[in-house]
Amino acid sequence: MSSSALRIAFAALFAWACASSSQRADTADPDDEAAQLAPKDSIERSSQLIAQGKAREALDLLDGELAKRPNDPELHYARGVAQRHMGKNDDALAAWNRTVELDPRFAAAMNGIAAIHLEAGRLDDGIAMLERAVKAKPEFADAHFNLALALAQKGQLDDAISSLTTASQLAPKDPAPLVELSALYTKQRKMEQAKAAAKQAVELDPKSALARMSYGVQLSAAGDQQGAIRELEAAIAISPELHEAKLALARALLRADRPVDASKHLESLTNVLSNNAAMWSDLGAALAKQGKFDGAIAQFDRALALDPELASAHVRKIGALAESKRCKEAKAALTTFRHKKPNAEALDAASSAAQSCK
Repeated sequence: MSSSALRIAFAALFAWACASSSQRADTADPDDEAAQLAPKDSIERSSQLIAQGKAREALDLLDGELAKRPNDPELHYARGVAQRHMGKNDDALAAWNRTVELDPRFAAAMNGIAAIHLEAGRLDDGIAMLERAVKAKPEFADAHFNLALALAQKGQLDDAISSLTTASQLAPKDPAPLVELSALYTKQRKMEQAKAAAKQAVELDPKSALARMSYGVQLSAAGDQQGAIRELEAAIAISPELHEAKLALARALLRADRPVDASKHLESLTNVLSNNAAMWSDLGAALAKQGKFDGAIAQFDRALALDPELASAHVRKIGALAESKRCKEAKAALTTFRHKKPNAEALDAASSAAQSCK
């Protein structure tokens, strides 16, 4: 879906569910037992068990309550959360669908249903359910956030930006919508807006690794490699397993003409990102800058084996062949690249590199 995960923050949604149950109780028929508030202690206890990794115990607890109150939407919702944590998505989907049948305004359940649809690739179903969720509860920031991710995947960037803007307004202390806004503005080539959104995310939460990474990427794109390196190193210090930040740091180091340092970071990623063609292309570029042309060309070939259309690997390979005076091979590689019908900028760069070989 995105660099950000779908927002199914179960602890927060339990709090929402408990709060919303009291709102429903205010308008419920006092003679309708099924409309009354579910035992909060059971729901809260199940939440605690799930947080402790004891989803099976939570499910048993909830099943016991459901035997007494089979039409309580809160309990069905909580049951779906437990099943989701057990990896039983089909059962979670059934539980949340039952929740919505019992309470058509239960936006948290709609959000969960949508997440399962989206993860299964059912994009239209997910979007439709999220639209229902934000209509049922317009102040539900996570549903707006998830809707934005789905719309972005469908290519509706303006609509996605609108949903993220709403999510940010509803959750003004949450950096995640701003991080995603930065990414979408980048796709639209609105670089100043992208950098401003990323900077605001860092100001909101300096301890957010994703925010620091986003801002670092924007600074690098703007030519401030030292600032980018600072932010990306901070992101990695916060989250050492954030491989995207290490890759972005390596690219900033390359742009700062520090290929040896870039190589160290890239080599640390070769196992975890072995199927990432761009990473191999970047490693090849770092080796080429050190004059290690044979090793560089081997990495470019590896990148192209993974992604034959990767323009950066084609251009860099042609450049490395030309610099190592393998002119015949450089021209042959240029012919291969032309057959890929690359964009004009990439083709110009490749042609210039090949023509420099004498």
